[in-house]
Amino acid sequence: MNGYQEQKILKSVLNAKQEIGCKGRTWTMNKPKKNKRIKCACGCGKHRWRYNKWGNKRRYIEGHQSRKNRKNKLIKCVCGCNQTLLQYDKQWRKKKFIYGHSQKGREHSEETKKQISKAHIGMKVSKETRKKMSLSHTGMKLTKGAKEKISKAHIGVKVSKKTRRKISNTRKELYKQGKLIPYYLNKTFSKEHKENLKKANLGKKLSKEHRKKISEGGKGLKRSKETRRRISEANKLEKNSMWKGGLSFEPYGIEFNNQLKEQIRKRDKQCQLCNKKKNRRKFCVHHIDYNKKNNNPKNLITLCDKCHSITNSNREFWITFFKKKMRKR
Repeated sequence: MNGYQEQKILKSVLNAKQEIGCKGRTWTMNKPKKNKRIKCACGCGKHRWRYNKWGNKRRYIEGHQSRKNRKNKLIKCVCGCNQTLLQYDKQWRKKKFIYGHSQKGREHSEETKKQISKAHIGMKVSKETRKKMSLSHTGMKLTKGAKEKISKAHIGVKVSKKTRRKISNTRKELYKQGKLIPYYLNKTFSKEHKENLKKANLGKKLSKEHRKKISEGGKGLKRSKETRRRISEANKLEKNSMWKGGLSFEPYGIEFNNQLKEQIRKRDKQCQLCNKKKNRRKFCVHHIDYNKKNNNPKNLITLCDKCHSITNSNREFWITFFKKKMRKR
């Protein structure tokens, strides 16, 4: 029955001035009033008519009056996350889980996992959700099985230049703040491991771009005295990968003096590797066979500082290279 029909009935009853008897009592009808839709006073959000068919005010829907006396207490989530939630929602329905926690601990089949992964492909996540995800993952300790799965998933994945820059920038900021500690600090390598690294890096040629990146990355770095001392101690004598029994401490021959050096510099006029003609310092005079006492002019050649440092490694290659160059003259 609509509110309009209810009002018509009330008017007809009042005009007839009828009285209704109930168990010895007399009940009269109230005057008709404008009936409107109002919200239930319990807070469920549902609507009802303000007056019933007898013209009496009603604040609650039938059965909702008892909700007023209920107390909405905080309870713990049943999933075991130790988070709290209200016992009832807006419609006074009982709750046990926080939204999204009801599926915690469930083991999905492989088919459902594939469907979930396909559904998430191409989804764009906002910055706020990323922050929430990062905060939720901080302090988590992964098991060995989880680490192995992550490592296998990243094998063969090609990362774009933009993502590499982002990763490098974030790691630099964390390193400056002191939150990130490099893995190689306070780590000692065995002799076998050092020899393997030495063999793996022999004969490797870095590209110009890679060299520029290394040089730019080292610019502006201010190392403390302690770090400098540690670096020097870590690369002293036998600890250095270029160590060859102290050959650098052996004395030169008497003939190897400044006059002989200047003669060879005038003869060559430039570096014989990079063809530099000028340098801040004087060009170095290099022994081709690495014998300091063999001061024959055919065994000597001019090199700049950079090229002279390069010749300290892979000596057999450089001996054959410079000998061929001297024969062509």
